[in-house]
Amino acid sequence: MRMNLRFPWSRSEPDPYWERFVNRPPADPANVPTEAIRKATEGSVFAVKADAHTPEIMASHIKELARFFGATATGIVRLRPNDDGYPLAVVCGMHADHDPNTALGFGGQWPALNGSYVTFNLGGAIREYGFRGTRRGRDRAAALAAAAGLGTPVGDGVVRTPNGKLLYLADITYTDLPLAADGEEPA
Repeated sequence: MRMNLRFPWSRSEPDPYWERFVNRPPADPANVPTEAIRKATEGSVFAVKADAHTPEIMASHIKELARFFGATATGIVRLRPNDDGYPLAVVCGMHADHDPNTALGFGGQWPALNGSYVTFNLGGAIREYGFRGTRRGRDRAAALAAAAGLGTPVGDGVVRTPNGKLLYLADITYTDLPLAADGEEPA
């Protein structure tokens, strides 16, 4: 027996469910996992530092680990000397069909959720190596991503890659793990 499924809208009309999934924010903010991950406490730094390979090899390991966790692109930036003693920042970008700053539904927030997951786990892995690794927001993300060569800033924490795709930038992971940098922090 063959069944033909019919949708209540024609193919020329936009899918109302998709519109809701992408653009309508959840009624209860407690249902958004991104904030829960951001508020989770970070673990402690392992007492014994791991034997780190060369900075170039460690950088490739960190980038591959970020890719394993779900990052589309990862860059490392050498920071100017500052008070907190973090010499490097790891910037992770997630492919985004919709800008999470404006598409507030679960579908639009997928890159933000994925970015939180990536940076939470990346920081944990760095601390397991015996080095500091902490997330501190996205306020400088676009400038650092541009310095790392990930793309051109086009919005709040969003860059356009050289091939024209949008990358949503996750929280920056600051670290003292010896890594080869892709660029220098802009002055």
